[in-house]
Amino acid sequence: MRSLAAILTFLTVVLGIYLVMHGYVLARLAGWLSIRRGVWFWLVVIVLVGSLPGAMALERHFENQFTAAIRFLTLQWFGVIWIALWCVLLMEIIRPLLHLPNPTAARLAIFATAVLVIFAAVHARKLHTRVLTVDAPVRMDIAHLSDIHLGSVSPDTLADIIARTNQLRPDVVIITGDLIDSSSPKILDQLLQLDKFDAPVFVSFGNHEKYVGEEAVAQALAGTHVHVLRNEKRFFQGVFLIGLDDSNRASFVTQQLDELHVDPRRFNVLLFHRPTGLDEAAAAGVNLVLSGHTHRGQIFPFTLFIRLMFPDDQPVVTRNGTTMNVSSGTGLWGPRMRLGTTREITLIRLRSETREQHNNP
Repeated sequence: MRSLAAILTFLTVVLGIYLVMHGYVLARLAGWLSIRRGVWFWLVVIVLVGSLPGAMALERHFENQFTAAIRFLTLQWFGVIWIALWCVLLMEIIRPLLHLPNPTAARLAIFATAVLVIFAAVHARKLHTRVLTVDAPVRMDIAHLSDIHLGSVSPDTLADIIARTNQLRPDVVIITGDLIDSSSPKILDQLLQLDKFDAPVFVSFGNHEKYVGEEAVAQALAGTHVHVLRNEKRFFQGVFLIGLDDSNRASFVTQQLDELHVDPRRFNVLLFHRPTGLDEAAAAGVNLVLSGHTHRGQIFPFTLFIRLMFPDDQPVVTRNGTTMNVSSGTGLWGPRMRLGTTREITLIRLRSETREQHNNP
């Protein structure tokens, strides 16, 4: 009952914010353009606000190409109205300073929104590779992926991610949660594509695996060669890989690492979805933490709000001798847009500095 109440409260708050955002942006633009805001205007606002939850509910009950297309369009609209909000707010500042006529201000806001939306949609298709070298007693190349969100992205996008990863020729592929977004049997079947990775694959679970159903995802992955690490560790080529399920409990990382008896004499890599627990991991003897979750905000300026929620949401953070790599996300969630952030694969090169210096005088 408590969890249901929390979910209902969250949804009410989100829909309230969404309603205010629509009301402000559309009413302001209509006012600047001298468009009458009568009953029909506010009915359109309400329909647009309800379109996203309505489309998601519709697709859940009637899964077909039509409902998938409706869901896609409503998610894209979410990105449009978010970007429009900040363009209108910016115009609120510029308009009086430059003494712009109201219609001109509205047209400039709409034009800026259109340009940014097109750029964000095109930029979201690009997949970048970031390289990080970490001092370690072993030599290994790790391809770190996170937040693929199969279901929000297409099977073709997953195929492209696999092909791009294979080109890097890693020794191991590590996926730190939010691999999947849908409990649809069709989407779960697409997980079979993971066997096309050329290297062994290890996966930990994120918050979206909880939404889909962790057991359903685990069962689907059981039909692949993927190694799922759920609050357990595995020795792999001289390195201990420790995978924890997603949790927002402050004591979770410490408790789980204590129960798993981390050996600080070994090189330990922690797979934990959200970029928290770095200090606790360092205290337990973990050398490298791999995280994701935030998408770095995905669409600016949400990037700024994310940093307030997760202070360690940076590409690389090092404290107390432990390095945390935070992926900005290999896929997308919600609108297929990226503004101020990039999709990425991180190639982490474990190397012994003293050995490399000896071999390369």
